[in-house]
Amino acid sequence: MLPQPKIAPQQSANLGLRLAVNQRAGIILFLMGHVPLGILAHSSSFISTLHGLVTFGVGLYWAATNAPFHKIAYICAYITGIEVFWRMTGATSLGVFYEAGKYYVIFITGLALFRIRVRTIPALPFFYILLLVPAILVTLGMTSAAEARDQISSNFSGPFAIFICAVFFSQVHLSRQQMRTALLALVAGVVSVAAVSTYSTITAANITWTTESNFTTSGGFGPNQVSSALGLGAFAAWFLISHLERDRLLRIILTVLGVWFLGQALLTFSRGGVYNALIPIAALTLLKSIRERRQLNTLVLPVLAILVFVLVLLPQLDTLTEGMLGARYNKGDVTGRDQIIQLDIQIFLDNPLGVGVGMAQDYRVAYADYYVAAHTEYSRLLAEHGILGLFALGLLIFMTATNVFKNWHQSLAHSAKLGLCLWALIQFIHAATRIVAPSFCIGLTFATLVDDNELLIT
Repeated sequence: MLPQPKIAPQQSANLGLRLAVNQRAGIILFLMGHVPLGILAHSSSFISTLHGLVTFGVGLYWAATNAPFHKIAYICAYITGIEVFWRMTGATSLGVFYEAGKYYVIFITGLALFRIRVRTIPALPFFYILLLVPAILVTLGMTSAAEARDQISSNFSGPFAIFICAVFFSQVHLSRQQMRTALLALVAGVVSVAAVSTYSTITAANITWTTESNFTTSGGFGPNQVSSALGLGAFAAWFLISHLERDRLLRIILTVLGVWFLGQALLTFSRGGVYNALIPIAALTLLKSIRERRQLNTLVLPVLAILVFVLVLLPQLDTLTEGMLGARYNKGDVTGRDQIIQLDIQIFLDNPLGVGVGMAQDYRVAYADYYVAAHTEYSRLLAEHGILGLFALGLLIFMTATNVFKNWHQSLAHSAKLGLCLWALIQFIHAATRIVAPSFCIGLTFATLVDDNELLIT
């Protein structure tokens, strides 16, 4: 055997430095490249449609070949971050339909599971989805095939995505570095959402500020979904800064992005996404300050960013909106969600076996002449799935709690899973499963987090 050439320590260090610099440049280019993507797609739905098809194609290719599972996690995280971008830019043809984000994640993870012939399915997700199946039969028996398809596609795809993501991620081991990459992919997707929203805000001829949700500052799309995506991006950026990212320049860039996301979420005047971000951030900041007192230096930058946001940016935004932003958050109402919940509970009491997937909105008309889609996943499960929905809800809460608390002794895993579950469970309160994000977040908590060299969490 020929002797192998030896690399001097200095050469090895220089090589490592070059690789780190190249990786940093690639990450920055990937993140910032989504700004022009958003602006261009705002003017041409063809661009966002093509982007959606390419993204799905890459995911299917990875799932069908021998690509490692962490790459599947990356593409699913990316789809989670960019799903709302496809909707708000009109990518609704050639396979990029309204519910594409959920179905892309379902097909990609499902194909990957089929490839490895998975033999073990976690019990809790299995029984959760099994309890929800009978309501599909009710819907099929109550309405036309076309209407049933639409209702099932809209209302059942979210729970099914929870199930398939849970099964997939239960087979996945993610290192600290791979978790970082997945969250960076998610943040990159949200950059496009923020770019469209900000561009729409800046180029608007006139914006009328009221205490209601603002479609102009939401890129012309639904403020609730845009705010939710921005809130998820802000939380992911904060988690990267405080727990995973060690590169100083990337930490600064992520801080700027997080503040941008949160500021734009505020301008949508949809409060759900803002609360979605702030509650997990506050909870994990408190937890980290208690558990990791020797590493509190990692919180300096994110805490400083929060202070700048609250003391500088927030007053400026309130001035920009002529005081309406403060009035919006002082308003205290829940924009009719309390009435929807009350109606759902009454429907459940009158129909304990459930009224069928997606059929509760027709009953709301009969009860109160109020035609509105479900906003709260918890009450929707009761109204549409009845007693079985109540049990499914119990399983949903139990499995999220189990995933969080079984990793109590491991700081990173516990923090990641607690933050993801908090975000998802809060999202269910105000936006049900309209987007794939809560399904992905809950599914991700089933993953095993490992160190670069040894198993940390099971």
